[in-house]
Amino acid sequence: MQRFLAGLCIGLGAAAAAPALAQDGDDGVVAMCLARGESPQVCGCASEALKGELGGRYGQLERVGAAFAEKVAGGMAVSPAWGAALDAAGLGRIQAGPLGAAEAAAIEGCRG
Repeated sequence: MQRFLAGLCIGLGAAAAAPALAQDGDDGVVAMCLARGESPQVCGCASEALKGELGGRYGQLERVGAAFAEKVAGGMAVSPAWGAALDAAGLGRIQAGPLGAAEAAAIEGCRG
């Protein structure tokens, strides 16, 4: 039951975040962050931090993020959406591990 409620909250958060995405220039990293229920302020901060940290690899995370946000908005649960997004971006889980870890750390740092 807890998993169901968590998935429902994430789905509702993604739906509520959709208008904020359009205002943030449709950045895939911001979209992914918003789909996970973070605030637009935290997501913008994390995106800027990741641009500096990841450099050229930011584009990879942006492609994954855009695909992830699309899958979650379509009703897919988070874990399958992550796998589908990696497939869509042509990345394996091992390749994407450091990107996901960097994103999680940036979000945590921006929450304050």
